[in-house]
Amino acid sequence: MIIRTSKQMFKLVPEGQQDLLVTKVELLPSGKPQTVKFTYTHEDGGTLLENLNLTHPVANNILSQRCDMALGGVPEGTPVELSTVPDLFLGKIVTAMIVHNHGKGENADKVYANIKYVMDIQEGEGDGVDDL
Repeated sequence: MIIRTSKQMFKLVPEGQQDLLVTKVELLPSGKPQTVKFTYTHEDGGTLLENLNLTHPVANNILSQRCDMALGGVPEGTPVELSTVPDLFLGKIVTAMIVHNHGKGENADKVYANIKYVMDIQEGEGDGVDDL
């Protein structure tokens, strides 16, 4: 296998309230998922990755609240099958508050974009970032 070098830089999603397109949702590992991995794209080309570890109660709560938003508000306790989560979010527009955090230790020179909270989830109007 050959890997070609690249000078392309990873572009951060800007801070503040942003609309993000959900471009990929993965359940990992595929046999017995314990993590939901979201990939979001911003209209300026920035990308944000988010992993929710379902073995952690806070991440589980975050995912359950987002499922409620994506479903348009359902009665509390409504079950959502984990296998349906990718279809529930893929192609939707997520309005979120984005914060930038600096790494620690040997990563102190790096800046990470994180979702502080999600304000709204709406149907996407198309399948591309140009639709944002």
